[in-house]
Amino acid sequence: MDYAPRSECTAVKRMLTEDVQDEADSVEVPKPKKAKYEGKTEEKQAPKYRMIAPPKMEAKLKKAVDEEELALRVALRVVDRRGPHQAFVEMPEDIICEIFSSLEPIDLLCLARTSKVLRSFLMSRRSEYIWRAAREGMDGLPPPPTGSSEPAYASFLLDTHCQKCETSETDYTDWVSRIRLCARCAFDGTMYTFHPDLRSVRHARLLCHNIPRLMGSSHTNYLSITDLLNVRVCDSLQKEAARIKGENEWRKFVLRWCADQRAAQVEAQKIQMYVEHRAGLKHIPKNVKTSLRKQRFVAIIERLKAKGWSAYLSKEVCELLEKHVAVNQPRALTDRIWKNIEPSLIDFMEIVKSKCFSDLDTVDQA
Repeated sequence: MDYAPRSECTAVKRMLTEDVQDEADSVEVPKPKKAKYEGKTEEKQAPKYRMIAPPKMEAKLKKAVDEEELALRVALRVVDRRGPHQAFVEMPEDIICEIFSSLEPIDLLCLARTSKVLRSFLMSRRSEYIWRAAREGMDGLPPPPTGSSEPAYASFLLDTHCQKCETSETDYTDWVSRIRLCARCAFDGTMYTFHPDLRSVRHARLLCHNIPRLMGSSHTNYLSITDLLNVRVCDSLQKEAARIKGENEWRKFVLRWCADQRAAQVEAQKIQMYVEHRAGLKHIPKNVKTSLRKQRFVAIIERLKAKGWSAYLSKEVCELLEKHVAVNQPRALTDRIWKNIEPSLIDFMEIVKSKCFSDLDTVDQA
């Protein structure tokens, strides 16, 4: 086979390349199309309104703040962060005790339930005299029975919830054991039972006749052995009876048990009468209550004048005295009531007297 020389092939390639380039140059490049609505597009792009710069606001003049006012603002912010009770607790203890002593027991109960700090303070032994002063300020309230603390006694008298499940409605009350229960808790068998195991105990009928009972709307007499009895008292009776062997010891035990239970029943009757009397006061018309308060206030003023406090019974002092917890009550003043409230009122007048002397010393120094 005959092949063309290399030089001729190269020349042919060069000629073909030049022809293709000439054809490419001869082709006319298409021009870009013009926008159809060029003028309208420019009008759209142009802003239709003119931007107006906002007016310059003059800087407000800062008021000069005193250092004391600034410190007060900081202190108030700190109190807000800590809570209102914290600032109150930081007051001197003698002032707090003086304020709390003028309150009623129900107010102390509410305060003890507001925070852990107040609860630990009011439930401590050192606060017992505060509860005592608050109780003595209530007319006719008997002292707590033996073995009962002041807060527990106040809760039994003034609260209305069930002491076991804390429901708001209660149907049964044991005035001797100072227990208040709803119907569900009364009949669940944990605190009171219909069938105590006491038939093996000697003189069981006599002993059970004096066991504390629950009183409801249909109960009028003390329960018998087949009625609803206090489980804790029944267990205590069984334990004491198991240790007694001789007939003389049995006789002494029965007499002592019956005497103790009867004394407890007498105290319970006083408490029940006070609670019923307090409940009855809620239904007295408002105008009658106002009249009773006014008569009580006038009688107390007369007794204070008889004690020699006439010079200190000014108009301002009488207005304060009228709001005192021992004075502002819708109940007539009797000799027994005056004997109970006289110490607190004398303490009040002593404070008034000391304040008058301090004011006189200030005037003399001026």
